[in-house]
Amino acid sequence: MKKKLLGLLIIITVFLAGCSTPVEKIAVMDMGRVLQESQQARQLQQELLEVGERLEEEYNQKEDELAEEEGEEALDEIYQKYLDYKESAEKELNQKINQVLAEISKEEKYNIVITGDGVYYGGNDITDQVINRLDQGITEDGEADRN
Repeated sequence: MKKKLLGLLIIITVFLAGCSTPVEKIAVMDMGRVLQESQQARQLQQELLEVGERLEEEYNQKEDELAEEEGEEALDEIYQKYLDYKESAEKELNQKINQVLAEISKEEKYNIVITGDGVYYGGNDITDQVINRLDQGITEDGEADRN
């Protein structure tokens, strides 16, 4: 009788210990959709295109004006300007996305947020929430609020 009672007590303890383990709450975000559908991301892409075109014109002008040796250095400098601008703009967008993810995670109590590229099943899709929050900073005229 004592052995049965002790066995039952052990089973109940193991069962309750398993039930008290915290459940991880997982969110899934589709970064591709965020980059395609977010006004912030599209605006960044448009800015990069415009800066690229402006620098390409500058590049073509310098190419025609300068001798070959001095032209290479000037052309490299123009290309570096574009890369620096692109890196800065992408960093700014990533910071905004991370801020939005942190806010949603805190509000919804997510322990983990992963990109949905490799997720076939499970997790709560928060992609629409991320896109909506990113675009809340867009003003009526379509300009991003840089705050």
